[in-house]
Amino acid sequence: MRHVFAVAICLGVWGGTQAMADCATYQRAYRVAPPASGVSEDQGGPLGCSTEALEMFEINKVALAEARPVADIRDLHGAWLGDAVLAQVSFIEVPGQELLVFAPGDGPNTVEVTQYWMKAASFGRVPNWSVDGEYTGIVARTVLEKQGRRYVAPEEGTGVEYGGATLEFSRGADLHVKARINHFDMPLAFGLAGDVLVLEGTVRDPVTREEQPYARSYTRIDAGAAKTALGLVMAFEQSQTVHFDCVAHQLSDGAGPFVDAMGQGMEGLAAFVADQVGQSVRIAGLKVSAEAGDVAAREALQAAMEGRIAQYSDPAYQEQVERILAAFGEACPPL
Repeated sequence: MRHVFAVAICLGVWGGTQAMADCATYQRAYRVAPPASGVSEDQGGPLGCSTEALEMFEINKVALAEARPVADIRDLHGAWLGDAVLAQVSFIEVPGQELLVFAPGDGPNTVEVTQYWMKAASFGRVPNWSVDGEYTGIVARTVLEKQGRRYVAPEEGTGVEYGGATLEFSRGADLHVKARINHFDMPLAFGLAGDVLVLEGTVRDPVTREEQPYARSYTRIDAGAAKTALGLVMAFEQSQTVHFDCVAHQLSDGAGPFVDAMGQGMEGLAAFVADQVGQSVRIAGLKVSAEAGDVAAREALQAAMEGRIAQYSDPAYQEQVERILAAFGEACPPL
C-alpha cells in the first residue's frame, strides 16, 4: 500500500535525524491520532515517531478500522481536509492537500461534492485565486447518488465536471496528483468515525482493467478556515508544509497558538487575507497585460501599486501584518 511504501522511503530519507519536537507535538499540529497500540514516541525516528505512528500521517488507520457506514446522508455535509501529509512533512513531495466539500444534492438520496486541491501557488494559465481573493483550485464537482452503501456519480463517472487548474509544477507531477485523487470514475463508499471521514474506492488499471481497492481519510474542518489558512500562506510567503494544515485546523477550532497570538486581530482576518490575495492576483494579471503593451493595463497597474504603497504606510495595516507574522512564529512546530 502507498502509505507503507511512503513510510519506508521516509525512514531512508530521514535516517536517524533527531526530530525538532516530539511525536505528540507533531500529532497535535497536524491533527494526527495516535496509532491503535497507543505507542507513538521513538526519539530516533522521523518526527520522533514510531513507524506505526508515522503511518497515521498518511491515513488514519484507526478510523479506517472503526468507521461505520453513513446512516444519514446529511452527515456528509460540510468540509473534510485530507489527512495524507506524510510525504510532505518528509519533504518527498511538494505540499498540496485534498479538500472535499459536501452540500445537499437535488434529491433526497443525493449529495453534491466539490473537490479542491489546496495549493497556495498557482501554475499555468488558470490561476487558483480570483481577483476577489477567493480560492478557485477546483479539481472536480459532481452529484453523487446513494445506492445502498455505494455512492455513484452520474453516468458511471462521465457526468463529473472537471476543473482546469494545474495542480503541480511539472506535467508529470500534475498528472500524478490528478490520478491519485481521481475518485469519481467508480462507485465509492463512505464511513464515519467521529470527525474522521473514510473514503473507500476502486481504481481500474487502464491497461489490464483490473480493479484495486484503496482508502483515504479526511478530518472535518470549516471550509472557510481552510481557505483563509491557505491565503495566509500565500499572501505572507510562509511554508505551506509547515503551516497550512496546522493553522487551518486552529482557525476551524477557533483555538490554538495561532489564534491566541492573533488576539483581537482575528476579527476581520478572513476579509483582510482575501483582500491581500486579491490585490496580488490583480497586480500580477495587470503586469502581464502591461508587458504585452496594454496601455490601460499599464495605467491601472500604476494606480494599483500606488494604492498598495499607501496601504503599506497605514499603521493599522502594519500592526495587523506584524501580528500575523508573530502568530506564524508561534503556531506550528518546525520541520
